[in-house]
Amino acid sequence: MINFLSVRNFKLADAVEVEFANGFTVLTGETGAGKSLLVDALGLLLGDRASLDDIAAGAERAEIQASIELPAGHPALGWLAEREIEAGDECLIRRTISRKSASRAFVNGTAVAVADLRDLGALLVDVHGQHEHQHLLSRERQRQTLDAFAGLVDDVEALADVFGRWNAAAERLEKLKNRGAAERERARLLEFQVRELEALEMTPGEEETLEADHRRLAHAQDLMAGVSGVLDSLAESDEDSISERLGRARHTIDSLVRHDDTLAPVAAQLDTLTIEVAELAADLRQRLAAYEFDPAEFDRLQTRLDLLHAASRKYQVSMGELPRLLEDCRRELEDVAGDDEAIARVEAEAAELARDYERRAAKISERRTVAASALAEGVERQLAELGMGGARFEVRLATRDAPRASGTESVEFLIAANPGQAPGPLAKVASGGELSRVALAINMVSGSGSAALTQVYDEVDVGIGGRVAEMVGQKLRSLAARRQVLCVTHLPQVASQAQHQLRVAKSGDKAARVDVEP
Repeated sequence: MINFLSVRNFKLADAVEVEFANGFTVLTGETGAGKSLLVDALGLLLGDRASLDDIAAGAERAEIQASIELPAGHPALGWLAEREIEAGDECLIRRTISRKSASRAFVNGTAVAVADLRDLGALLVDVHGQHEHQHLLSRERQRQTLDAFAGLVDDVEALADVFGRWNAAAERLEKLKNRGAAERERARLLEFQVRELEALEMTPGEEETLEADHRRLAHAQDLMAGVSGVLDSLAESDEDSISERLGRARHTIDSLVRHDDTLAPVAAQLDTLTIEVAELAADLRQRLAAYEFDPAEFDRLQTRLDLLHAASRKYQVSMGELPRLLEDCRRELEDVAGDDEAIARVEAEAAELARDYERRAAKISERRTVAASALAEGVERQLAELGMGGARFEVRLATRDAPRASGTESVEFLIAANPGQAPGPLAKVASGGELSRVALAINMVSGSGSAALTQVYDEVDVGIGGRVAEMVGQKLRSLAARRQVLCVTHLPQVASQAQHQLRVAKSGDKAARVDVEP
């Protein structure tokens, strides 16, 4: 829900800060006091188009920001995570409008595009009243509302997944069937490359082993001479080897330890060193035997390295990447070869996905048809209580020319606001106040297909009064039991139902300014 809204230098508001509570809140005030100013400010935070006329006279920049509480599991948290925007249990949205630069928007301190702000706003707040704020006019939102009422949200998501895989298989099949000369030439080239790379019989990591063995044989003489010299200094020399020196040192310590028994540990350490030197000498003797130069093995390694180097230069990859290149060529060859077996395989895959789609879509259509009648009847009952007793509400399902991700039919809400009038699209038939009441009626029946936890109503009481106005207020209060509801009203019958009151008034001697206070 919205916790806090700050508006600075926006239209007639110099500096307005409002704290909102959960439940039902109304904004009241005299005609022309600027009650819709806060709604307009929210609209900008939801991604509405900005205008320089929105900036207060004499100011260079307008700024609007709101703090919105996010419950665990809310879709907005996923939206933020996808864009790597830090989020806790609160979302802070800020937007600025400047006379000198483009409008800017921020979410939790991260700059975002206005289009992104519009997507996020749709998850947070629904504004009902003016046509440009009316999400319900969207045919897609109407379909989502019906599906939510019918309990089809998960089913439609699963259908969209099948539809996407079906389309991908169909596109691949079309590509296989309609290969041109370029694809055939590419297939021949890939076949040659695969044969050539397979003939190398190269294994991952082979180049490292080859180069190490080649390097060792190429420097066999240096290795033998060097290791022999080290071995000689360690143990092979009869007079000056380290082993001989350690022996003499041990003998000397043995003759001294009877005079100073604290030298005993030194004797032990010399024994350890003697053992380590002996083990090191044994290891070097073993290595020395392996350094014997083998001309045949050296030639084999050189030939193999030359072959792999040539392939590496030809295909412009490192030797280590040759095995991966072979796998890439094999996969691409499968895609472009277009043989009968591949076509048959993809045809079978596409056909199975088509059958799966048809089964799922048929079940969804059946449930939509039942739900459409129930939703229409429920909305008409609500409209009658909201002062639109002669209105007819219809949920029309029409079969599409081609399947879509959401199903095989389109969904459209129609209304006849007056008796004898033919039902027409909401956007063309209903006035602003009627649209708000229709939205309220739908929300009362379906709980709304929107994830937004805040509902804002601006013109819901236009053209009504008396008992009907009281009923509108009661329904808004009832809706506020599960959603935060904000309503701009001039009717006491509506305002009296609210749990929280905000008064909007103009102040100022020379230039009128808007103030909002509890």
